[in-house]
Amino acid sequence: MANAVSAGVPEKHPFATKPQLARLWLTRALDARMPAAWVTDASVDGHDRRLRVWWEEQDHASVMAFSG
Repeated sequence: MANAVSAGVPEKHPFATKPQLARLWLTRALDARMPAAWVTDASVDGHDRRLRVWWEEQDHASVMAFSG
């Protein structure tokens, strides 16, 4: 089974799931005080409870999709 290094992914870029990346990017945007009236997100992230709970704590208007 191939790993990230054999696939050519540099070790300094560890694997992260889409919800983990979303939280990282949202944190960076909030820290940079990027202007945004609201944020939308996909159902993949919407199913990640940790991301949903964290985002709700940010007190920022958002729409997060959920599939049935």
